[in-house]
Amino acid sequence: MLTFSSLSLLKLSVFLLTLFLLVPQSYAWWIFHWHWHWPWHRATPEPPLDIFVKKSPVILVPGDGGSRLLAKLDKTEHVHFYCSRKTKGYYKLWLNQRFLSMEHWTAGLTYNTTTRRTTNSPGVDIIVPEFGNTTAVESLVSRHIPEFMRKAMYAEYYIGIVKYLEALGFKKETEIKAAPYDYRKGPNEMEEYYANMTALVQETYDVNLFTPVTIVCHSLGCPLLLISLTRKLNRGRTRENLGIRIVSQKKLKIEQKTCPSMAYMLPSRHLWLPNETIAMTNHKNYTVAEYEQFFKDINYTVGYEMYKDNLPYSDTHIKPPEVDFRKSKNPDAKPDILPGPGDGTINQRSLEVCSRWKRKQKQRVRTKIIDKLGHLTMLYDKKVHKIIKKFLTTWW
Repeated sequence: MLTFSSLSLLKLSVFLLTLFLLVPQSYAWWIFHWHWHWPWHRATPEPPLDIFVKKSPVILVPGDGGSRLLAKLDKTEHVHFYCSRKTKGYYKLWLNQRFLSMEHWTAGLTYNTTTRRTTNSPGVDIIVPEFGNTTAVESLVSRHIPEFMRKAMYAEYYIGIVKYLEALGFKKETEIKAAPYDYRKGPNEMEEYYANMTALVQETYDVNLFTPVTIVCHSLGCPLLLISLTRKLNRGRTRENLGIRIVSQKKLKIEQKTCPSMAYMLPSRHLWLPNETIAMTNHKNYTVAEYEQFFKDINYTVGYEMYKDNLPYSDTHIKPPEVDFRKSKNPDAKPDILPGPGDGTINQRSLEVCSRWKRKQKQRVRTKIIDKLGHLTMLYDKKVHKIIKKFLTTWW
């Protein structure tokens, strides 16, 4: 006779077995991986702040893949029989499991060598929803999807920090705001975003009775924020600084190649010497001085044009781990990753760029290293939460 607990366990086993049979093998492992590696807590328990504490309002700036994207289709022909040609309105494109494998997503951006700008594929309009609102950066998938699945997909983004701040007494829409953006674009294409960011800071400052605003950024959002702030100043710099499990790496690579933001994030010539290898194949090693040849060899010279467009913005770059293609003759194959010090995505040398500001400005620069944190799991870490809290409540 089955007891209640054993019956529940049996149901769970049947569910997991069914799931493994229904989804591609490359995606099926993430539930168990997440069970052991993802922090289970939602928001760090914390008593509300005293009503007399002076709180700095905060704006959250996401990283690569950290903003929702909406799409509207008006195509003249079907790409595939299962792809819609037209849609009545905008639907969620990122992150939407249903559309990840479809060609109207992986087609990505089209680069114009004359205007040196990118556009969406013909008949595809993509927008970033709810600028200023945190909804677009809290969770990348629908809230109707069970929480354990959202976390397993690494689709829970800024929601941990938002809930933590709410528990302290911060209010959405007035004291907690967000600045999502189209992360596919390069910094040379984001003039409108820089203007919107400036307006959002001013609006937040005014709404909170002229209280200084704190900006918390993550990943790609940090160098973009730096560009936005320095452009404003040159006409303070502020303060603290995708591993999506269900995305097919092969299909995403097709889309990512078309994004100028990827060319912008190539290893910086300011941080790596001309003789330091950053990518290896059986026939040739590549350094930061050989990007033109690298793009020629992979038969994607448009990538080098994008790199040149964004070179003026590359004083602070983000570098992925070094890669090794020596086991494959195909540049589209999955390379070996050569891990080094860093957060699992960003190399330590890039992470420490902000410490150089100490020698280049009069304003105080504070840096803090927290060991054993991943690129995404840091957003749920208690130590990170407390650092943010301290800064938001001791700014005066």
